[in-house]
Order: sequence, then C-alpha cells, then structure tokens
Amino acid sequence: MASIYADVFIYHYGPPVKHDAGNIPIVQALLEKGASQGTALAFMMSVIGLSLSETIILNKVLKLPLILFFVGVVGAGIIVVGLLFSIVI
Repeated sequence: MASIYADVFIYHYGPPVKHDAGNIPIVQALLEKGASQGTALAFMMSVIGLSLSETIILNKVLKLPLILFFVGVVGAGIIVVGLLFSIVI
C-alpha cells in the first residue's frame, strides 16, 4: 500500500518539467538565448528519458547495474541525436 502512495507522490510532486508541454517554455527560452536546436532537442529528450521519477520506478523492476546501463545508453543516445541534429540543421 505504501508503494501506491509513493507512486502518486512522485507523479504529482516530481520535477515540474517532466512532460513535453512543460518543457516548451524552457526550450523556447533556450532557443531565444542562442542555444542550438540540437541542444534544445537533447534537453527535451533528457528531461523525459532520464528523470528521477522514471529511475525510481525502474528501481522497482530492475537491478542497479541494469539501471546504470539504461541511463548510460539513453544518455549517450540523446547526446548523439542532439549532436547530429545540430550538424544537420
């Protein structure tokens, strides 16, 4: 029963920019300040893919080495996509 309350707490009171709609004003400000589009794309992807709430949820079903592998692979993929997007655009 306690885990249900923890899930609800994490979902409602997690990071305020955990959804794409919450990222849009931040990404718009980054672009206005001169950040490249690849950087903005990487930021949007990392907020969703590497959030603390997602890692806590993954901790319930995966062991620590797999979580670290997931974070490493997703992080490296986000960096590569951001760099490629910056080069192409």
